[in-house]
Amino acid sequence: NIGVICHEFGHVLGAPDYYDTDYETGGQYSGTGDWDMMAGGSWNNNGATPAHHNGYTKTKVYNWAPAVVLNQPASVTIEHAAYSTTSFYQINTTTTNEYFLIENRQKQGFDTYIPGNGMIIYHVHSGVNQVGNKINATHPQRMYPVCASATMDPTSNPSSYGNINSQGCAWPYSEKTSFTDQTLPSSKSWAGNNTNKPITNITRDYIEKTVSFDFMGGEGNPTIFEATALNGSEIQLVWDHTTVNYMVLAYSPTGVFGTPANGTNYTVGSTIPGGGVVIYAGTNTSFIHQNLNASTAHYYKIWARKNNVPEYSRGKKAFAYTDCNKVNRFPFVENFGSKSCPPCFTIVDSIGNSKVWLFDNPRNRPFESTTGANGFAILDSEYYGSESSQNSQMITGLFDFSEYETVNVSFEHFYRHRNSTARFFYSTDGGETYQQIAAYTSTVGSFSSPATASFNLSSQLSGQSNVRFKWSYTADFGIYWCIDDFTIMAQDRKAMSIKHLNQTYENGGKVVDYATVNVGSSKNYSFYIHSIGDLPLTVSNPTVNSSKYTITTNPASTIQPGDSSLFVVKYQPTSAGTDTVVVTINNNTPINNPYRFTLKSNVANQFNATFTINDGLDPVEGVLIALTGYGSQTTNSNGQTTFNNVQAGVDISFTASKTGHITTTGTIKLIDANTNFTVTVPRTDVDITFHLKNETGGNVMNARVSVEGYGQQTTSGGKATFTLPPLTNVDFTCSATNYVTYTGTINTGTADRTEVIVMERVTYTVTVNVNSTTGEPIEGALVILGSYPDYYTNAEGVAVITGVLPTNSINLWVGKEGCDTHTSTIKVTGDCTIDVSLVGIENDVFGEIQIFPIPTSGILQINNIGVPANYNLVDISGRVLLSGTLQTGDNLINLGQLNSGIYHITLISDGMHKTYKVVKQ
Repeated sequence: NIGVICHEFGHVLGAPDYYDTDYETGGQYSGTGDWDMMAGGSWNNNGATPAHHNGYTKTKVYNWAPAVVLNQPASVTIEHAAYSTTSFYQINTTTTNEYFLIENRQKQGFDTYIPGNGMIIYHVHSGVNQVGNKINATHPQRMYPVCASATMDPTSNPSSYGNINSQGCAWPYSEKTSFTDQTLPSSKSWAGNNTNKPITNITRDYIEKTVSFDFMGGEGNPTIFEATALNGSEIQLVWDHTTVNYMVLAYSPTGVFGTPANGTNYTVGSTIPGGGVVIYAGTNTSFIHQNLNASTAHYYKIWARKNNVPEYSRGKKAFAYTDCNKVNRFPFVENFGSKSCPPCFTIVDSIGNSKVWLFDNPRNRPFESTTGANGFAILDSEYYGSESSQNSQMITGLFDFSEYETVNVSFEHFYRHRNSTARFFYSTDGGETYQQIAAYTSTVGSFSSPATASFNLSSQLSGQSNVRFKWSYTADFGIYWCIDDFTIMAQDRKAMSIKHLNQTYENGGKVVDYATVNVGSSKNYSFYIHSIGDLPLTVSNPTVNSSKYTITTNPASTIQPGDSSLFVVKYQPTSAGTDTVVVTINNNTPINNPYRFTLKSNVANQFNATFTINDGLDPVEGVLIALTGYGSQTTNSNGQTTFNNVQAGVDISFTASKTGHITTTGTIKLIDANTNFTVTVPRTDVDITFHLKNETGGNVMNARVSVEGYGQQTTSGGKATFTLPPLTNVDFTCSATNYVTYTGTINTGTADRTEVIVMERVTYTVTVNVNSTTGEPIEGALVILGSYPDYYTNAEGVAVITGVLPTNSINLWVGKEGCDTHTSTIKVTGDCTIDVSLVGIENDVFGEIQIFPIPTSGILQINNIGVPANYNLVDISGRVLLSGTLQTGDNLINLGQLNSGIYHITLISDGMHKTYKVVKQ
């Protein structure tokens, strides 16, 4: 463990301590905490993986890197400080030599065990070099990280600086994406003056491990850019406009993007140099990307076109996975570009020790797969250490090959063998059972030259509809297995679809016609059969099950891949009302034979639309539903309202709103029946009151309640109320002097409520050792501590009193017949042991010894001693003050130097002893 060595060597190089070096005085300040080798970070991972030096030490003490002073509007991206010497930035306040210093810290390499990832903002005091080695020993701390999760500017209370030894110290955190004079914590100087240099739009790129922000307004990048999966084939992109409203949006399946060339206009379909294809360019603020593969990551980047040159901003990234539908369109590629577990994958920990597959490359392995730069999967046994074992599986989502005859699977990997097994499997029953495809018993590939594992699984998987794949790794201090670019190529597909009026109808679909066709009239419906596989499609003539419908034009019997063929259905009603027919087409596809759909004619064009509104859990009364073209209505106690006679077959927009709830918008579409639409309007916020009580039901006053990410409050009347987002799990901590700290997690739910927390009092154990003045234990002595129950000493002279509350003063009384009593006042601030010496009182031991005068003003005379003896004179606490030897006959002892009070003198001879009380005036 090298942490202490590195820390001390830091002093050799000139670095000071950044922890509270006199923490016993004035409270304990956190300093730079676990983020810094010169503070608590020297002990990260028990000292085996100490943190890097803080940015101030690197730039101002060691001069390893410059700090760029920001004073003009800019959009900035900062690299990981461990690997870059050009990513330190300084923002000066209005106070000379007081500034904020910025760096980017990520849990990689020797920073693996820092509290979190993101941008660290240090507040550097003008007097940082004027306090010796007490930089962070007092308020204000002279060089500390501004905690993003703090809820106030720091005061003399150390807790006001926030919990810096947590992810909440790094920016951005939760909704903290700005650091300005108006935020809390703020960018004001210690003098309380505005700095007027706002940092906004702080974002973290999880793939590149960078942090970006806009300084003094930036260069036009959107402050919001979000990607949200709508289903298994569509992703919605939403952004906002700042100082620029013309945006260029690009897509990349790998997450690799280049940079738009200034002077070049980009339109849809244009390629960005270095990576990315433009899918939108214009002034809108949203775009829906369609026809995507399910269960797949899709990556996007947007740039602001700043002027007519044109020049472009630095851009902003987003990504989303399409929903975890069963994948049946290929090729499928998973390149682990999100650096987190793909949402459709599952990680299994077969041992239960959390030593599993990871995606953020914790040991910074230089794996050079095709897309290794943007992330890969790894089970790194060496990273987990020599005293741990691994048995973990990485399992894919579901794949459907029912339409395919040829299936090829591949992935790039580097397996370094040592005390380990690496195996690859497939399952055709959804993961109930697995069949092994490959096992690796020696090293395969390398970092710089990964091996490609390729398998033709056509015979095993063709026609299978419930397929998963699994990588399984076991080791006892093995090395590692890196996996990337998992690819499935499925071909030789026979498949078809039906289109009517450019709308596709799946097998079992329904075509609804609202037009009126009178008796005696007729209507022709044109349908097209599309061959959407890569093998020819053969079909029979369509059939119908109603005499009111006839096939007047048949399709071709063979349809080549990519082609289509027309057939026509004629409708002739014989009576008024809706008619229905099922059209059947036999074909050579493996899963859609026969292909059937329903055609409904003369369908009514108005139905009733019922809205059922909930907040995620319960119905919501009083929600105002505005349905375009049909007015507004309010939900009843069941959360429902019904609009009558609503037009069918068209999309109709609505808005659902209520104070205290998030306004929800959307569209409804009635088809051929009255329909209920369920809509959720989440609560905007809920008030959670923490009511702290002791075991007897009394309120715990002046307690501190902290909610991670939402600050700290002090109880009033035992209560503290936080306004929190609904349906959110939050961690909280309750602490109070002389109480055991209480921690827990709650879900905020959807309604205001009170959480009663019963706080357990801190108690201690007081051990009383009772001995005679000669050191012998006294059994049966009565011990009374305050109002606690009476205790008697055991054979060892010990009484143990448990459940003692902390106190600065409590009376202790100890006594036994034949001994003088002991009385004292003790302080209980922890488990403690009290030693008591009881003095025995004897009147006629050893004959007629005489001790006088009692009381004495100075000289004590002892007469008629029959044998030589030693003596000890003690005070009432048992402390020996005088000792010596007495001869036979008469003796004098001078007590003049003693204070007035009660003492005891014990005479000792040949194992016998006797004790007398002495009073000094």
